[in-house]
Amino acid sequence: MPIKHKDIDREFSDFVDDSISAIEKDIVGVFVKIGDYGYRLAVERGNYQDRTGTLRSSIGYGVVANGRLVKSGGFQQFLSGSAGVLTGKDRLNELVSEVKRGYIALIFVVGAEHAMYVESMGYDVMTFSEIECYHKAEEMINQLFK
Repeated sequence: MPIKHKDIDREFSDFVDDSISAIEKDIVGVFVKIGDYGYRLAVERGNYQDRTGTLRSSIGYGVVANGRLVKSGGFQQFLSGSAGVLTGKDRLNELVSEVKRGYIALIFVVGAEHAMYVESMGYDVMTFSEIECYHKAEEMINQLFK
């Protein structure tokens, strides 16, 4: 039985789709590792006095792929900061809705309203972690495609 042109097109199309899916899965995996790493850095290295725990509890991340949240982390309650957990998750959900379909994104969140104020006073809430994660992500993505 001869090979039909449609069979070759379908096989090639399936190969391309499978390859793209594998690459997307790898990128999501890298972003999850970076998210966990950035969260740990932010919580451990935050050089501010968090009296209620709200600020640290509002820190977390989410990985978005094709318009939906595929993984989130962080948002662990410190001291009596349960409100921080809720505001952090709420802010993440707002930002997830802004990521367009067809994109993969890593979103770091500090949901507490006073985070910017604390950073403006010279303390590190998330800035150092984001910078560090940017470089680590660049390195890991480059390794993925070598």
